[in-house]
Amino acid sequence: MTALRVRQVVIAVGDLGARAAEAEGCGLPFVYQDPDVGVFGAVNSLHAADDTFVELLAERDAGSAVGRHLDRLGGDGGYMVIVQVDDLDDHLALVEAAGIRTIFEAVADGIRGVHLHPADIGSAILSLDEAEPPESWPWCGPIWSGGAPATHGTPITAITLTAADPIVTAARWAWVLGVASEGSSVRIEGTAIDFVAADDRSDRLVGVTIPGLTGFEVGGVAFSPEVAE
Repeated sequence: MTALRVRQVVIAVGDLGARAAEAEGCGLPFVYQDPDVGVFGAVNSLHAADDTFVELLAERDAGSAVGRHLDRLGGDGGYMVIVQVDDLDDHLALVEAAGIRTIFEAVADGIRGVHLHPADIGSAILSLDEAEPPESWPWCGPIWSGGAPATHGTPITAITLTAADPIVTAARWAWVLGVASEGSSVRIEGTAIDFVAADDRSDRLVGVTIPGLTGFEVGGVAFSPEVAE
């Protein structure tokens, strides 16, 4: 299996307008608002980092999954990681072999993805998504369907998540991605996925590395130009 990369990260936020303005002000331009997230009782704002994306997701309807996540965290925080794969069925075979539950299958023209249960995979919801053609990303609207527009900036090169057991969680993510873990880290094409010891909040995405940007925080997630030591 090849062509694995983190293509999108999702942050749950309480105030979508304010957090979206912060993201734009820090160098993550708005690209799309996806009406289809309404199926989750949510509303979103998608922001580009070259051909990777930061999604801000807020509750629209009381009792939604994102609302429950915000309640667990006691505020904004990382919610989901979307990894692009070149053959989703191959990875789903690994998911099934590991006994990991799936909680949702998302399908649109040119793309499909499956969300893995965070209690089984650890740290966050992990979505495995296959796009055709690979350079497209229809979750970000018509401009990203059937191909890729001209892009600017640099893509996500690393992410950091908290975990009760970073080494075990890294091994679990590595298994479904079809690669080997390296201690508490997973290295895939173009992206490093690092797990660190849990703090006093629920496990979640806590850091995103995008070279070329200055350091800032949006929705409880730290953005930095290089991986923190």
